[in-house]
Amino acid sequence: NGLYPMTGWQPGIPAVDRFAIALPADAPPGRYEVRVGIYHPELGLRLPVISAVEQGDGYAVAGRIEVAPVTPAN
Repeated sequence: NGLYPMTGWQPGIPAVDRFAIALPADAPPGRYEVRVGIYHPELGLRLPVISAVEQGDGYAVAGRIEVAPVTPAN
């Protein structure tokens, strides 16, 4: 929940943090990427990703989620 500040991170040692992702009730069904990025705290600029299995410009793909269609209750 964001309680392990980056100032305590060490190179080569994984830093694990858990977050809840609230989706809107009307989110369309489908498969979505979960992307993560880190911003410089003073400049507000997104930092580059140096190495990740899947990445883009300033983000790493953390995984994917599937949003299922809502089925009406009987």
